[in-house]
Amino acid sequence: MCAGVGVVLGERWQLERELGTATIVFEPPGMKYALTGNAAADRGRGYSDSREPSPKEPWRQRVITVGDSVTFGVSVAPREAWPGALQALLPSSVDVLNFGVNGYDAEQVASLVESRLAAWKPDLVVWGTYTNDLAPTYMLYGTKTGDPVFVGNHVPEGARVLPEPLSLWLVRRSALFRRLQGGFYSRLVAEKGAVVAEPEWYPEQVRRVR
Repeated sequence: MCAGVGVVLGERWQLERELGTATIVFEPPGMKYALTGNAAADRGRGYSDSREPSPKEPWRQRVITVGDSVTFGVSVAPREAWPGALQALLPSSVDVLNFGVNGYDAEQVASLVESRLAAWKPDLVVWGTYTNDLAPTYMLYGTKTGDPVFVGNHVPEGARVLPEPLSLWLVRRSALFRRLQGGFYSRLVAEKGAVVAEPEWYPEQVRRVR
């Protein structure tokens, strides 16, 4: 019993250490990770599973912005990010909620829109996208350790430590294996360049967002 508790606590500690202000999200698979909302820079912007949908008055309208770091507004104050600028242009009866998350690709945005936004009752969803959102996200770097952490829901050929089904099973259950698989993927990218998405991947994500 003590050993089992030790493993659980150790896994939780590793998970918190490996991503810092983000947490891995396995459902739906394409979402991959979300902000924890604990960092001062994240408060008030960025989607977090810890944020509960706020009540919406019938006379108010709600705009939700989704996307990557461009939408989140990395290195600028919330009011200086484009969702903040949009809020300043709109009437006081309209609320703009910034749900951008650093590093989100098109699949992550589509999964967020499909699985999480209905509860927030948006009148309009605006997607701000950047050119690198055309490729799937496979890896993050731990904010405290700098170690590569694998977050993909598919393991490209050449980066597989074990057969893909087993690798993905371990990715969901082991922080240590996520780092090991991240290292293998990082080596593949260093040797052969970034993994290119299948031709239909991006159009499918756009369809899902729509």
